[in-house]
Amino acid sequence: GSFARQLRTELADRPPFRSATIDFFDGTADGEAECARREFALRSAGGADLAILGLGTDGHLAFNAPGTRFGTRTRLVDLPESMRASFRGEGPAPTRGLTVGLATILDAKRILLLATGESKAPALAAALEGRVDEGVPGSILQIHPDVTVVADRAAASCLRRTGRARQERPELRVYGSSDLPEEIRIVVVSPHPDDASIGCGGLISMLGPRRQVTVLGFTSGHRARIDGTSSPQERIRIRRRELEEECRILGAELRRLDLSFYDEGYAFSSTDVERVTQTLLELEPDWILAPSLVDRHPAHRASTHLALEALRRLLETGRRTDPVEIWHYEGPWHLFQPDDVNAIVSLPSRAVATKQAAIAQHVSQMTRHRYDEAAVALARYRAVTLPESRLGGFGSAGGDVGESIEVFQRVVFSPSS
Repeated sequence: GSFARQLRTELADRPPFRSATIDFFDGTADGEAECARREFALRSAGGADLAILGLGTDGHLAFNAPGTRFGTRTRLVDLPESMRASFRGEGPAPTRGLTVGLATILDAKRILLLATGESKAPALAAALEGRVDEGVPGSILQIHPDVTVVADRAAASCLRRTGRARQERPELRVYGSSDLPEEIRIVVVSPHPDDASIGCGGLISMLGPRRQVTVLGFTSGHRARIDGTSSPQERIRIRRRELEEECRILGAELRRLDLSFYDEGYAFSSTDVERVTQTLLELEPDWILAPSLVDRHPAHRASTHLALEALRRLLETGRRTDPVEIWHYEGPWHLFQPDDVNAIVSLPSRAVATKQAAIAQHVSQMTRHRYDEAAVALARYRAVTLPESRLGGFGSAGGDVGESIEVFQRVVFSPSS
């Protein structure tokens, strides 16, 4: 009646797996020790290359029942009656089980989700199109960068095939200092304390006093290596001071959120979503500057998904009725393809100098890598190469954008009609 027995019968005993090494959970071993062994094995292998998942009728993944924290790892769990009902062996169904956690699943490089039958339709719709919430464990897949869903027509019957907020991608535009609108409110999502200045510090410095700019510090950044420090608390104090100096130089206000997802396997909770939702409700931004949704850094990617989830909740509940522009910024960890860029900001020399000075305030990070030099070099590289590849044909002048630029991918979110 065990899942191991089912896997042996339906998978492991069939070619081409018959000669493969299969590592099952050992249900006869000490539960906590067995979970620690499996988690260590996965981490030592660099995470799974592919995770193949089913979806429960209540939205559960593996034995992660509704209400499971997104940051969970491989562990021993109590099985709810709904899961015990699927037991096919002789005798009473087990009351406990061994399972990989949701954060462990998110570590997989690629995910394949399978769903068949009408009974899975509501859960699949909730997982793919509903809120990212612990009440539907499958919804955490929305923040993974590479998920393929295979469903039959019955399982897909509840999908609306439309988002919860209308999205529009504007045409390409080049912005100089005089082209930036005035009297607007801007929120900058900074996953780590130095990300705002590295990704869009030039633009922030150009916005000036007639626009309200608030940098949201999503995490404390205590996991960064800082020579001479011995505790997270010491690293937090250092990085807070550096972020405060950055914002002072850029002319932006600072609001530190220090969200829990940073220490939960980059999987945010409904509490994180609610905090960001309330912050956006209070600040009422016209623009939100955030990393790309496909940024390879998990903290960057999770931060943007978190901000967009909060924005969607405001739009779908009517607490926000005006459109909001999302300006996805790039950086040393993620570069846009030329065709993905639809906003180019020409940086005057003063903006470049301010950007570099703001990044340089993060002294604890400058001892590891000169991010200030990398960011300035990227701004100049973009100014040399992008005019030909995006504004004109190769070999042509392509338009004058100045000596340094920052590039963005703009998306306008509006309430669904």
